[in-house]
Amino acid sequence: MSQCLDKNSALILYIVHIVKISYNLYYMNNVKGMVMPKVSSKRQITIPIDLCEEAHIKPGDEIEAFIYKGQITIVKKDKFAAKGILAHIKPNKNMTDEYSLHETLSSRH
Repeated sequence: MSQCLDKNSALILYIVHIVKISYNLYYMNNVKGMVMPKVSSKRQITIPIDLCEEAHIKPGDEIEAFIYKGQITIVKKDKFAAKGILAHIKPNKNMTDEYSLHETLSSRH
């Protein structure tokens, strides 16, 4: 696989990284679980106020949800949270999106 990543591949790697961090922090810090209300008929849940306060989630905030091995992780979207995180990666301007996608998919087999 090439040392250079296109924007989509880098974003996927970043998301996987966030999911792993969220999963590990939850269990490593022994965060107390809460009994959650049932899922509504519209597949909606209500996040308890205590959890929202701890995660600094307020009404109107945007969140992202990720699923990994049957676990759902909800993360508050922070504007500019990833700013500079990929600054060390030098893009290959000669690589097309199609080539990058093909190379990424073929490396998985």
